[in-house]
Amino acid sequence: MKKIWLSLFLTVFLSSTGTGQTLKAYLEAAEEAMEQGNYYAALTYFDEALQFDTNRIDLLYKSAEAARNFNAYSTAAEKYKKVIEREKNAEYPLASFWRAIMLQRLGDYEASAASYDLYLSEHEGEDEYYTMRAKKEKEAVDWAVIGAPSPFREVNLEHLDQTINTPYSEFGAIATEDILYYSSLRYTKEDDDRYPKRLISKILKKDEDDPEGIPVEGNLNVEGLHSAHTTFSLDGTRIYYTICDYKTDDSIVCQLYFRRIDDEGLLGDAIKLPDSINIEGYTATQPHISYEPNLKKEILYYVSDKPGGAGKKDIYYSIIDASGNFSLPMNLEAVNTPEDEMSPFFHKESKKLYFSSEGYNGYGGLDVFCVKQSEGGWGKVVNIGEPINSSFHDVYFVIEGDEETAYFSSNRIGSYYLDDQQQACCFDIYKANIKPCDLNLKLLVYDALNNEPLLNSNVMLYNLSDEEKMILSADSNGNEFITELDCNKEYKILVDHANYYQDSIVFNTSDIGDIDTLVKKIFLFPSHVDLKVLTFKKKDLDTITGVTVTIKDLMDNSKPDLVLTNPTGNEFYFKVEKGKPYRITAEKPYYATVSVDFATPEDRLNNDTIVKKLFLDLFGPQRLAGYIYFDNDHPNPKSWRRTTDNFYTDTYRSYYSKKDTFIAKYADTLQGAQRQLAVDAVENFFEFKLKEEYEKYLQLLEELYQYLIRGAEYQLTVTGYASPRASSAYNRNLSARRYDAVKKEIEGFREGALWEFRRNGQLKIKYIPAGEDQAPKDVSDAINDERNSIYSPKASMERRVEILEVKKINN
Repeated sequence: MKKIWLSLFLTVFLSSTGTGQTLKAYLEAAEEAMEQGNYYAALTYFDEALQFDTNRIDLLYKSAEAARNFNAYSTAAEKYKKVIEREKNAEYPLASFWRAIMLQRLGDYEASAASYDLYLSEHEGEDEYYTMRAKKEKEAVDWAVIGAPSPFREVNLEHLDQTINTPYSEFGAIATEDILYYSSLRYTKEDDDRYPKRLISKILKKDEDDPEGIPVEGNLNVEGLHSAHTTFSLDGTRIYYTICDYKTDDSIVCQLYFRRIDDEGLLGDAIKLPDSINIEGYTATQPHISYEPNLKKEILYYVSDKPGGAGKKDIYYSIIDASGNFSLPMNLEAVNTPEDEMSPFFHKESKKLYFSSEGYNGYGGLDVFCVKQSEGGWGKVVNIGEPINSSFHDVYFVIEGDEETAYFSSNRIGSYYLDDQQQACCFDIYKANIKPCDLNLKLLVYDALNNEPLLNSNVMLYNLSDEEKMILSADSNGNEFITELDCNKEYKILVDHANYYQDSIVFNTSDIGDIDTLVKKIFLFPSHVDLKVLTFKKKDLDTITGVTVTIKDLMDNSKPDLVLTNPTGNEFYFKVEKGKPYRITAEKPYYATVSVDFATPEDRLNNDTIVKKLFLDLFGPQRLAGYIYFDNDHPNPKSWRRTTDNFYTDTYRSYYSKKDTFIAKYADTLQGAQRQLAVDAVENFFEFKLKEEYEKYLQLLEELYQYLIRGAEYQLTVTGYASPRASSAYNRNLSARRYDAVKKEIEGFREGALWEFRRNGQLKIKYIPAGEDQAPKDVSDAINDERNSIYSPKASMERRVEILEVKKINN
């Protein structure tokens, strides 16, 4: 059964030990108390029964279970230890697991880890949940030894005195102006038929007029039911709260209500929240009202155990419109786990949600966590650390707008015990006095070689603790970047600048003393060296002008080539990166293309200019490759012939005229941005692939003619491709027809001018069949999918003849 503190608070039931004098009487009373959830009575009765027979291991285990559910951690841990020592056949496999939990609550992490290891070594896999939980808690125990830094510079805890706290549970404190509202489980259910009567909670307030704390007036507290958890609308015209009733002694069901507050502070009638929030048979509890800045509306956070969540109890939220209507609640999936999440509180000034959970690494029990909201969603869930968190349960954390005061409840050592002997129960309210964090970052960026300020840098600041990032800007394009920092966080600064090596530093804002400004300096090393290229004629070493020089990054194909043409001189200047391989290529019509590979030095301190000289000789093709694209199934559609009567130019003109048809077929089924992308893709293929490559092809034939009339000999290596739409056999013939159209174009160029060179052997054409065998796997071959198998740019790219090489074969 769910314990009360999981849905509202931790409770205690006292019962007389005088039920009977026989073993049977004590056992019957103990079992009945366990069934009712009266664990204190059950513990007392089981211990009395053990006096009759101290060797009853079954009674010892049940006594340990009662102590655990009563949160008598030390007592439970000792009893589980005795069970483990006495059992012979692993009759109680969970004894080692629960002992580990109890030791974890007590902060004895070393012994707790050993007990988790014992459970996993003997019982791993027997129960899926407990195996998973043991591994998760073992990880949390290891984490707790290191712990998490507090997000606050300094925290002093104040255990509120007995005008607020009692030996019973106090929880859910929230301060509004001069009034402290909170809930207390110190009252009895007067119409109860149980003996002794069960306890109920009421909502109290403490102010200057009522320093002892008194129940709030105006029928907010319902006789015989639990009233708890106050939260107010932002304009103060509504108070939201919880009303709960018992199912068993330790199990309750809660529902959410609100009352209107008039100008005189009087409360209206109780109004139950919609059925979408208050689901019959399930708990809705712990309401908190905040403001959603992106929606500019109030938002209700609350906790529920309704079906469909991530685990036990989850945090949900509902948006409240201007008329006070509630949207359908949504599960806050970013924070919920298979374990319990509870007591949500959203701090609108910092946009941080605070909540308690057992589902993340913590110190033990329920810890307080926070997660920051951004435009992109929620960040990383972070444990807010000690001293607010402890190995005990820490819940109901609320923090005021200036982040200097917070309240929370805990059953840690130092809280008032209802039973001093068992050191069990209850929750008390603690006040956290937080030293404000007023910390700035000043970042300065310099050139590492001359220590001069480096202007116009790009700076990214990463909050590694909360998984956030922000771009920093310098004033007037300077080298100084200033921003605010959070205390006790880990940060990373990443700086990059054109022609400089990117650099970063990682630092944290813990233990920095009382400084107001943290100064960091980053020195960037130039990432480039100066490259000077000189071009000469190979024959007489004279300078040669009109050359185009290309620098290619051989390490990163995504980098664009650097290209310069000097029509009047032979000098070319480039900036290239250090520690990289490059290729320099020099080209000029009627000269053989020359390439030189080299690598720049890795030494960042070496800034000497690199000089490369290239020597060009006459006769050499301007390009070594070209692409010639064909329409689907052209030339000669639906033919099994391997030859054609068409020149390539004939099929090109017909193909290019179909651009609008291809756009319509490929894009018209799409909408908006997707349609525009499709239109652009087809447009780019027709203009920058089909048309541009055709023009390069004609220019290549012209240049080839010029080389051949000077006596050079060349071999063209050509291959043909087809998209995979038809059969492989058909596509092999189609590829051959396409090659034949290109060959006829070459032979018929300039009214047959190149034919003479073909006949005398100066021009050779070597054909390599390819068909569809090399088509990428993502090119559609579906006959019924013409959009992708015919009209898509991917399919169009595969219907081509490729001139693989233009090779000079004589000196």
